[in-house]
Amino acid sequence: MNFSEILRQYEGQKVVINNNEERMLTEIGADFLKLEGGNPQMKIVEYVHFSQIVRVIYNEFTSTGQNSVSFDLTLSAGDQRRSSAH
Repeated sequence: MNFSEILRQYEGQKVVINNNEERMLTEIGADFLKLEGGNPQMKIVEYVHFSQIVRVIYNEFTSTGQNSVSFDLTLSAGDQRRSSAH
């Protein structure tokens, strides 16, 4: 099984990015994925190259049957500057 096949299992689900932000995994390309989120005032669309994904974590809560998916991504210098500006 290759990496894109693993990610396709979660297409259409909400994912948590770096334990911080929630996005919808809307598309999986040959070497990237498309994440969408935001709020009513601002729509966010992110295209993330597979090389930026450090880890994919799948959690299944056996008592409730619910699950969640988390991605740990590397941060670019631009991401770090934007986060420090807030």
